[in-house]
Amino acid sequence: MSELLLEHKVESGQVIQVREGNIVTEQCDVIVNAANSQLKHNGGVARAISEAGGHLIQYESDKWVKQVGEVEVGSVAVTTGGMLSCAYIYHAVGPVWGNGSHTEDFDLARVITRCLMMAQEMPTQSIAFPAISSGIFRMPKEVCAKVFIETILQWFKCWPHSAVREVRLVNIDTEMSNAFLNEINKLQ
Repeated sequence: MSELLLEHKVESGQVIQVREGNIVTEQCDVIVNAANSQLKHNGGVARAISEAGGHLIQYESDKWVKQVGEVEVGSVAVTTGGMLSCAYIYHAVGPVWGNGSHTEDFDLARVITRCLMMAQEMPTQSIAFPAISSGIFRMPKEVCAKVFIETILQWFKCWPHSAVREVRLVNIDTEMSNAFLNEINKLQ
């Protein structure tokens, strides 16, 4: 499992954890995948999740696209966790960075919120996110961290009695982990 760097608890008892390590090793209900709209898990976090979870993940992803169509930016597709310890994988499509002149912040916040709402409906107690859009989609790490922390805290405020009690931000990239830490430290 990943290393816990910081845990921030809000008044409702819900927590945000910043963790460093490989998301595929997380023991939680849902793992979020930073996906592309075709759900082709060829690189980055998506590849790591698909490889660790087995062929079933790509099979179910291909079936989703065939039945429902490509996943739009800000939307989420769901598959089982395959051989991972989670029950579900949420394949979340974040925005590609366009210098912040479009709706990237809004689109990232929308996909984070959508994942949290879906988790609440399951119901799910724990969900692990990678830093969606910060890799090959080129969103600056500081912007990504700010949007994540603000969105999660706002969601906790709106849903204090949700079954979702723990949101983990899990990254193998120390620079990204530090961006999350810096954003949470601003709250102190």
